[in-house]
Amino acid sequence: MSTRSADLVKIREAHKALIARMERELKPADDERSIAQALEAEDTVDRYLAAVQEQSLAHPDRQELAFALAFLLLTSQTMKERDLDLLGRLNAPSIGMSLFAIAAQVEEMKLRAITGYEKLAASADDASADRDVVPPTGDDAVPF
Repeated sequence: MSTRSADLVKIREAHKALIARMERELKPADDERSIAQALEAEDTVDRYLAAVQEQSLAHPDRQELAFALAFLLLTSQTMKERDLDLLGRLNAPSIGMSLFAIAAQVEEMKLRAITGYEKLAASADDASADRDVVPPTGDDAVPF
């Protein structure tokens, strides 16, 4: 088996492991736990970006970074097909990659997730406001 084929097998296995972890972590979630997990995920990504900016090796574990990014992207509903390769490579530590070289991609993924959360919150606010509006009755009668 060639190195490329072996890497693809490792990435595929890493995807499966990441999906299994996501299912375990997201299944019993309640609002408070979900918020705490999102904040932890964002903190993990922020620590990675700070370490890269400082050119430090004191960054989070690759698998933790993969989980944090996957969590943010899935829960904000902003996951894209192109994200899967990076997440698989991050979650497969036996595959070499420069953590410094992917910083721009990681930052873009984080910003996309934050924007997704903001859109979800705005749509939830709109839905909540719509429920508070009483439809007109068609005459001048007070609707209660």
